[in-house]
Amino acid sequence: MTTAAKKAPAAKASKTASSKKAPAKTSPAKKVVSEVEQAIEYQIGIRELRQDASRVIALVEQGASITITKHGKPVATINPPKKSKWDILVERDAITPAKKKIDVRTWKPTGKYDGPDLTAIFLKERAEARH
Repeated sequence: MTTAAKKAPAAKASKTASSKKAPAKTSPAKKVVSEVEQAIEYQIGIRELRQDASRVIALVEQGASITITKHGKPVATINPPKKSKWDILVERDAITPAKKKIDVRTWKPTGKYDGPDLTAIFLKERAEARH
């Protein structure tokens, strides 16, 4: 992902443009990154980060981890944010988020509860446990 590596294929393509059709360029945001590419940690220099910040952010959005180097030495890493446990469970369909928000302060039960009085049962068991 260095600037030199990025420019070399473009110069090669321009030399062979007369005999072959040059491949169409796609923007990095539209490029689909495979799982292998997501596991690769990219290294770029500060100058390249400054010049192509939107491309770097697009890679990070797709799951890549980017190491920023200064004179060939790593100085920082840009990682995608970790998904919360809630988001992971929703993706797995283990839980279903509520369709509408409930305001607890104004909520009222919709029907009569036909079950036993749980408070009375609890208080009775509690009194029996003391003796």
